[in-house]
Amino acid sequence: MTKHARKHAPPTAGWDPRIAAQPGSGWDTQSTAQPPAMPPREFAAAQEQVRSSERGQVPGAPRKRRHIFLWFFLAIQVIFIIWLIVGLTSVAQSYPECAGLTGQALELCESEQAGTGLGATVGAGFIILIWAAVDIILAIMYGLYRLARKGWGAEVPPMV
Repeated sequence: MTKHARKHAPPTAGWDPRIAAQPGSGWDTQSTAQPPAMPPREFAAAQEQVRSSERGQVPGAPRKRRHIFLWFFLAIQVIFIIWLIVGLTSVAQSYPECAGLTGQALELCESEQAGTGLGATVGAGFIILIWAAVDIILAIMYGLYRLARKGWGAEVPPMV
């Protein structure tokens, strides 16, 4: 059975939390019997109902998902792209022109061009290295956030 089929499968027949919690049904102070076992899916649904009622939401109403982390992640990507483009265009504007030079002046100009190209490569590599490090840190933070939110043993849906 797939994750999707388990998530949308009909509830277990014969179990109702309202009936299970009524006095005389084996779940009262006079009885020494154990409480009826609640299937994990229904237990998670009941917990979510309690959480949503504590937040002032109507139980059963779909929660609007906020994609704050997604937008933050995309903003970081845009900042790094802009930084890379600005860095490379500033190098291109300072690139020396060697047209019309001869002799030692030409050699000096060509070495300046080589140094400028090498510096641009190192600078772009440094920006990309920082970009990758920030993305890895963000991925770890997101993973920890999901684990804390969903619980260690809960089934985590695939990231979208």
